[in-house]
Amino acid sequence: MSAGRLFGLILRPNQGPKGSLHQALILATMSQNLGSITQVIGPVVDISFPADASLPKILEALEVDREGQPPLVLECQKHIGQDTIRAIAMDGTEGLRRGMTARLMGRAMSMPTGEAIKGRLFNVTGDAIDGIDGCHRWY
Repeated sequence: MSAGRLFGLILRPNQGPKGSLHQALILATMSQNLGSITQVIGPVVDISFPADASLPKILEALEVDREGQPPLVLECQKHIGQDTIRAIAMDGTEGLRRGMTARLMGRAMSMPTGEAIKGRLFNVTGDAIDGIDGCHRWY
């Protein structure tokens, strides 16, 4: 069975990058991996996933959208049972509540690299905090 058939996708050859099997698998996997916050204790956040979804890998990043603030980045630290993970927040958890949606980013957190970062200040998620433009994140 092909991967396209497995995920119920209709793929046509030579559609370019957006039609590639790899891109379609990433999109199908990402759309299925949405979790729900079940508990918040300080910077520690527990997130449950549907039984048919795969859990994120340890150190994989997740995002939670917050009203009026940039998305909160979390990092998976531990698998708890069959459908729950424990993650650590990289910023304040004020405003998080049970039932909010967390989505997998499909990768670990990353930092920019190269000549452009010399002498710059970054926070833990790789965002420049020195007010100087011109540094792009590579992930």
